[in-house]
Amino acid sequence: MDGTKTASARRTTNLLAFAGIIVIFVSGLFLGLIPQIISIIGGVLALGAWGYASFTAARARQIDWLAALGLALVIGAILAYITLTDNTPDSVSVPQMGGLTIAFLASAYATLGARPALERGIPTYCGAWALFTLVIGGTLVGGAIGTNIGGAAPYIMTVGFHLYTIAGVLAAYAWIVGLIASYRTRAWGWFSLVVFLPAIGAFMYGLFGPSRQDVILAQENARQRKAVGLR
Repeated sequence: MDGTKTASARRTTNLLAFAGIIVIFVSGLFLGLIPQIISIIGGVLALGAWGYASFTAARARQIDWLAALGLALVIGAILAYITLTDNTPDSVSVPQMGGLTIAFLASAYATLGARPALERGIPTYCGAWALFTLVIGGTLVGGAIGTNIGGAAPYIMTVGFHLYTIAGVLAAYAWIVGLIASYRTRAWGWFSLVVFLPAIGAFMYGLFGPSRQDVILAQENARQRKAVGLR
């Protein structure tokens, strides 16, 4: 598959992924049969984005991204199963827990797929979305606790807690990839930061950390300066 077709496929993946994210999130803010049906449609869009991303990565022989997308599917399926075994399962919670996880990682491929998966892109991307979903989830939970209008509080609070879970998954992704990328870079200061400040450290490394080439150039520059008597 040539670069133009791959880029077009990633744009389509991003469109499907964010459509699924928006549909799942908005439908979760309302009660009733119609929001439940719409939420299921959002889950289908998320699966479509994941399928299209996986197909594109397979055609481009991007094994690292296939592994990342496969892990996202497994995690999403586990979260959906946990929701199904809840005392009060519903057709809105399943797409929120499983669908959002799959959609966010599909969008990560769509945005970053031109580069290897085990670089600084995923810590930056997933870290940013983890922070965003954490803030939105906290806003919903805080708003639900602070209001008692009809039956709004229980289900809006549930959406907020689901977003907390998604934030945790995205932060874990950022941390794991941040560990691998910083280790491969041999940037030991950054690696220590990622180890001891898991989510925040990985996000900071993704934003400001060096590439392997940066480290090699810095080491070579240091050797040259030492060779001529400079420190």
